[in-house]
Amino acid sequence: MTTDYGSRGRRDRAYACFLVPVLLVLLTVVLSRIPMGTGTAGGVGLLLLVPLALLSLVTLLRGLYLAFHCRADRALVVLAACALAALIVLFADVGVPNLRHGLGFALAVIAMLIEVYWFGLARWKITGAQP
Repeated sequence: MTTDYGSRGRRDRAYACFLVPVLLVLLTVVLSRIPMGTGTAGGVGLLLLVPLALLSLVTLLRGLYLAFHCRADRALVVLAACALAALIVLFADVGVPNLRHGLGFALAVIAMLIEVYWFGLARWKITGAQP
Protein backbone atom coordinates (compact mmCIF):
# COMPACT_ATOMS: atom_id res chain seq x y z
CA MET A 1 0.00 0.00 0.00
CA THR A 2 1.70 3.18 -1.18
CA THR A 3 0.44 6.71 -1.25
CA ASP A 4 0.34 9.12 -4.17
CA TYR A 5 1.11 12.31 -2.24
CA GLY A 6 4.76 11.90 -1.48
CA SER A 7 7.36 9.36 -0.67
CA ARG A 8 8.06 8.24 2.85
CA GLY A 9 11.40 10.05 2.77
CA ARG A 10 9.81 13.40 1.97
CA ARG A 11 7.18 12.93 4.64
CA ASP A 12 9.82 11.83 7.15
CA ARG A 13 11.77 15.02 6.49
CA ALA A 14 8.59 17.08 6.83
CA TYR A 15 7.76 15.53 10.19
CA ALA A 16 11.37 15.80 11.36
CA CYS A 17 11.51 19.51 10.51
CA PHE A 18 8.92 20.23 13.20
CA LEU A 19 10.91 18.50 15.96
CA VAL A 20 13.25 21.47 16.54
CA PRO A 21 10.54 24.18 16.89
CA VAL A 22 8.47 21.95 19.16
CA LEU A 23 11.48 21.12 21.32
CA LEU A 24 12.32 24.85 21.48
CA VAL A 25 8.85 25.66 22.81
CA LEU A 26 8.96 22.83 25.35
CA LEU A 27 12.46 23.79 26.50
CA THR A 28 11.56 27.48 26.78
CA VAL A 29 8.46 26.77 28.86
CA VAL A 30 10.29 24.36 31.16
CA LEU A 31 13.28 26.69 31.62
CA SER A 32 10.99 29.64 32.36
CA ARG A 33 9.58 27.72 35.32
CA ILE A 34 12.98 26.96 36.88
CA PRO A 35 14.05 29.64 39.37
CA MET A 36 17.44 31.09 38.40
CA GLY A 37 19.35 34.32 38.64
CA THR A 38 19.34 36.98 35.96
CA GLY A 39 22.89 36.20 34.86
CA THR A 40 22.18 32.49 34.62
CA ALA A 41 18.99 33.10 32.65
CA GLY A 42 20.88 35.38 30.26
CA GLY A 43 23.58 32.77 29.79
CA VAL A 44 21.07 30.01 29.13
CA GLY A 45 19.23 32.22 26.67
CA LEU A 46 22.37 33.31 24.84
CA LEU A 47 24.13 29.96 24.70
CA LEU A 48 21.18 27.61 24.30
CA LEU A 49 17.93 29.27 23.27
CA VAL A 50 19.15 31.79 20.68
CA PRO A 51 20.99 29.21 18.51
CA LEU A 52 18.06 26.83 18.91
CA ALA A 53 15.65 29.60 17.88
CA LEU A 54 17.66 30.32 14.73
CA LEU A 55 17.76 26.64 13.83
CA SER A 56 14.06 26.45 14.63
CA LEU A 57 13.30 29.25 12.18
CA VAL A 58 15.09 27.45 9.34
CA THR A 59 13.55 24.05 10.06
CA LEU A 60 10.07 25.53 10.53
CA LEU A 61 10.19 27.21 7.13
CA ARG A 62 11.43 24.00 5.52
CA GLY A 63 8.75 22.02 7.34
CA LEU A 64 6.00 24.38 6.20
CA TYR A 65 7.23 24.06 2.61
CA LEU A 66 7.23 20.26 2.81
CA ALA A 67 3.86 20.21 4.59
CA PHE A 68 2.40 22.24 1.74
CA HIS A 69 3.63 19.66 -0.76
CA CYS A 70 2.31 16.75 1.33
CA ARG A 71 -0.94 18.50 2.26
CA ALA A 72 -3.01 15.37 1.68
CA ASP A 73 -1.52 14.08 4.94
CA ARG A 74 -3.86 15.80 7.38
CA ALA A 75 -1.80 14.93 10.45
CA LEU A 76 1.15 16.76 8.92
CA VAL A 77 -0.98 19.84 8.29
CA VAL A 78 -2.23 19.77 11.91
CA LEU A 79 1.37 19.36 13.09
CA ALA A 80 2.44 22.37 11.04
CA ALA A 81 -0.41 24.46 12.45
CA CYS A 82 0.33 23.40 16.04
CA ALA A 83 4.06 24.07 15.75
CA LEU A 84 3.52 27.47 14.16
CA ALA A 85 0.82 28.43 16.66
CA ALA A 86 2.95 27.31 19.61
CA LEU A 87 5.84 29.52 18.49
CA ILE A 88 3.56 32.48 17.83
CA VAL A 89 1.76 32.13 21.17
CA LEU A 90 4.98 31.77 23.13
CA PHE A 91 6.97 34.56 21.50
CA ALA A 92 4.21 37.08 20.76
CA ASP A 93 4.51 38.46 24.32
CA VAL A 94 0.80 39.29 24.46
CA GLY A 95 -1.38 38.37 27.41
CA VAL A 96 -0.76 36.78 30.77
CA PRO A 97 2.57 34.88 30.87
CA ASN A 98 1.10 31.85 32.67
CA LEU A 99 -1.67 31.50 30.10
CA ARG A 100 0.74 32.07 27.23
CA HIS A 101 3.17 29.45 28.54
CA GLY A 102 0.35 27.00 29.23
CA LEU A 103 -1.15 27.36 25.77
CA GLY A 104 2.25 27.13 24.09
CA PHE A 105 3.06 24.04 26.13
CA ALA A 106 -0.27 22.40 25.26
CA LEU A 107 0.20 23.05 21.54
CA ALA A 108 3.77 21.73 21.71
CA VAL A 109 2.62 18.57 23.50
CA ILE A 110 -0.04 17.98 20.81
CA ALA A 111 2.60 18.45 18.13
CA MET A 112 4.98 16.08 19.92
CA LEU A 113 2.24 13.43 20.16
CA ILE A 114 1.68 13.72 16.41
CA GLU A 115 5.43 13.27 15.89
CA VAL A 116 5.46 10.17 18.09
CA TYR A 117 2.42 8.81 16.26
CA TRP A 118 4.06 9.27 12.86
CA PHE A 119 7.49 7.86 13.68
CA GLY A 120 6.10 5.14 15.93
CA LEU A 121 3.09 3.76 14.08
CA ALA A 122 1.60 5.62 11.12
CA ARG A 123 4.78 5.70 9.07
CA TRP A 124 4.79 1.95 8.73
CA LYS A 125 1.04 1.55 8.39
CA ILE A 126 0.51 4.22 5.73
CA THR A 127 3.49 3.45 3.49
CA GLY A 128 3.20 -0.32 3.74
CA ALA A 129 6.83 -0.81 4.75
CA GLN A 130 7.88 -3.11 7.55
CA PRO A 131 9.66 -1.67 10.62
